[in-house]
Amino acid sequence: MKRISVLFITILLVTLAGVAFGGQEGRLNVNTATVDELSFIPGISSEMARNIVQYRKSNGPLASLNELQKIKGFYPSSINELKCSLKLDGKSDFDLTDHRRNWCNKNNMD
Repeated sequence: MKRISVLFITILLVTLAGVAFGGQEGRLNVNTATVDELSFIPGISSEMARNIVQYRKSNGPLASLNELQKIKGFYPSSINELKCSLKLDGKSDFDLTDHRRNWCNKNNMD
């Protein structure tokens, strides 16, 4: 019985550690995302998403997430909150089916 309890506790701790430290939900590539995809991110309205896509068409890809400040609707505080949900390159790797939860956690930020 003691072995089973120790095994159960070990499995529980490993699972919780995976969620806390390795369970990153993924990020959306702000330079390739569509208006619809950007709108899925909590904190980005449809209008803000359209502004991002228009900015990219006029200015090319964003070099930094802080460049979002140049786009109507974005402020330093909101950009800091979005950094855990957005990235600048690579494939988008987040789950669109669970789009309205708060993805931000300290372990998912660069």
